Formats: sequence, structure tokens, C-alpha cells
Amino acid sequence: MKEDLMEMSRRERVMQLHESPLFMSNEWAIQTVLAGVAITIIGLLILYSTFSALVERTTVSSTPVLTKRRLAYQATNLLVNCFLGLSGIYCEFFVKPSDTQLQVEQVITNYNHFQFFGNFQLGYQLWAIPVGIWWVSESTPMLIHHCATILVATMSSFCTNGFRYHASFFYGLIEITSVPLSVMNTFKDHPTWIEKHPLVYLAVRLK
Repeated sequence: MKEDLMEMSRRERVMQLHESPLFMSNEWAIQTVLAGVAITIIGLLILYSTFSALVERTTVSSTPVLTKRRLAYQATNLLVNCFLGLSGIYCEFFVKPSDTQLQVEQVITNYNHFQFFGNFQLGYQLWAIPVGIWWVSESTPMLIHHCATILVATMSSFCTNGFRYHASFFYGLIEITSVPLSVMNTFKDHPTWIEKHPLVYLAVRLK
């Protein structure tokens, strides 16, 4: 009986959350979300430009332009994946408490400081889509992935009940799994690297 009452109380508390406004305030959207997205995009432009300059200096002149662009793009992605993955790992294991220690409404509505992950994902995907279409000829499945991530991250960044408690895992820690994929894609674009470093290529394919 006691467990039934606790479960009923839990459901009632969740139902009350539906009475909250769907979106955070306009002030929040402008000062926090849009500002975070803009800073992310500017940072990515600087990072990509830096990698482009490095690629230009370290590759032979006969290297196709598209290959150079893709190499700088992949290097940018690799750094972004590492940053998000390591940030997510830190938050998951050293910052946030277990969800068993929290009330259900805290998991759904609190942890606004983890909204950074949603903002960063929005900024990154909004940067990656035009670059992917017009600059590096990214594949259609990856462009769809970027669009889907924007839809999901929008909920975490703009909605009152944004489940931001889980943002450090789904927008952060999980990105560490993309690091081997990023390396493997770079190898595929440079077959001579596979011949020179077969063991490295085999290792990233097995991850």
C-alpha cells in the first residue's frame, strides 16, 4: 500500500510538470541558448580555419582541394568529439549525483547548467550542415544525423521540461564513441595511410 501511494504521488508530481510553460523564457533563450550557439559556431570557424591552414602547409600541392577540406573537417570533428566525450565523462562520474538520489521532477526540469551540452550540439550541427553540403560533400546519412540531433537538442535547450540531467550522457559522453569512427573515416579518405599504418587502421575498425 505504501509503495502504491508513493507511485501515485510520483505520477501526480510528473503530471504537475505539464502545467509549466512549454518553453523557457525569452531571456533564457537569447542570453543562454542563442549566445551559446553563436559562441560555438564562431569557435568552430576559428578551429576549422586553423586546421585548414595546417593542412595546406603539410600536404603536397597536388593534393585535391576537396581532400584538404575534408581532412580539416575531420580534424575539427575529432577534436569536438574528444571535447564533448571527455566533458561528458567528467560530469557523469564526478559532478552529477545518481538519479536514485533525486526526485523525478528534478531529473526532468533541473540541471540547467548541463544545458551547455545541448547548446554546443546545436551550434556544432548548425555549423556542420552548410559546411557538409557546400564545402566537404558530406554523405546524406550524416546530414540527416545532423538534422535529427538539432531536433533532439532543441528540446534540451529550449524546453522547460528538457531532461537536462541526461544531457551530459547523450550529448557528451556518448560522443567519445565517435573518435575511432572519425579516425577510420580519415584513413578511408587516405588509402596510403592504411598501407603505412595497417595496425592503427585495424585497431580503429575493431573499436
